[in-house]
Amino acid sequence: AGGPKPFKLYYQKPGTMEDAVSRALSPRCYDEFVQKHNFLDAECLKLLVSKALGTAIILGSVLVKLPQVVKILNSQSVEGLSLAMFALELFGYSVTLGYNVKMGFPFSTWGENFFLMVQNVAIVFLFFRFTGKMAWNVAFLPLMIAVFYVALAGVIDVEHLTLLQGSTLVVFTAAKIPQIVTNFVNGHTGQLAAVTVFLQFLGSAARVFTTLQEVDDQLILLGFYTGTALNAMLAFQVVFYSKNTADHLKKQ
Repeated sequence: AGGPKPFKLYYQKPGTMEDAVSRALSPRCYDEFVQKHNFLDAECLKLLVSKALGTAIILGSVLVKLPQVVKILNSQSVEGLSLAMFALELFGYSVTLGYNVKMGFPFSTWGENFFLMVQNVAIVFLFFRFTGKMAWNVAFLPLMIAVFYVALAGVIDVEHLTLLQGSTLVVFTAAKIPQIVTNFVNGHTGQLAAVTVFLQFLGSAARVFTTLQEVDDQLILLGFYTGTALNAMLAFQVVFYSKNTADHLKKQ
């Protein structure tokens, strides 16, 4: 009874308003907002803001890496991009997806991982396409389909998933560092999409707040703290190297 709650991937029949609000927030917040008309309850307001932020992050994540995909397609180039970053992110997203599904955490606290994972698959596919390694996609795409299934089906036990989730702190850190180093060595950010970088920074910062409000898991929280710091560094590089990047791209 005290174990993880399984995440249900099927449609649930709508219930009463009480059911809907209770599922979205909590039974106590339903009483405060609907029964008592107390809209100033601090804890419920923080939970409401957290749910709104979580929903906004998930909706935004559907398109957050689209600017990067478009930039690659328009330029027909992946110059200045780190394959290691996108590949390691894929591993991290898949583990985080599987862990949250298995633990039964609210979808509003992790749903963006699914959409970011799909977009990273597209970016890695394009990376192989524009570096003359299209044959690698023959193995890459079926592998990712299998990874999606394993993550969503919850076939890995909690003990092993917890160990893997702990590793994502190192993985996501390792994922950003190659891109940060590449930018530093090149003196520009190449085809790295500024919009994507800034959206990822804002999303990870907002996730710190939603995790504090809704998920009692220090592993996930530490991951978002680290991710926010590294995304901030990438955002700083985009601004700092903006003139160099513009000059470099004009020469091509």
